[in-house]
Amino acid sequence: MLIVCDTSPITNLLQIGHLDVLEKLFGQVIIPEKVFEELSFYEHQKEKIENLEWISVKTVQNQKKVKLLNERLDSGEAEAIVLAKEINADIIIIDEKKGRVIAEEYG
Repeated sequence: MLIVCDTSPITNLLQIGHLDVLEKLFGQVIIPEKVFEELSFYEHQKEKIENLEWISVKTVQNQKKVKLLNERLDSGEAEAIVLAKEINADIIIIDEKKGRVIAEEYG
């Protein structure tokens, strides 16, 4: 199963000490580079994410689509949606309603 995750769910779970929930539910989670960049804003988060073997960072290929989505969403959500489509992800985890609605529009 391919899972792509946006920034906020990871940050929120890290803050309450339950990031392991994602691993228990899905095994592996993929994040786009922009999400990793956003997570790296706080030093302690960057170190934790870098040391987790079950979270991998992937590069989004279609930057044109990302740029288009950036008109409606933040960069992390835009890359997460485009990456999910590119790798044919089974699930995308986005906490904001607007992001979920747009992800549904993109299939």
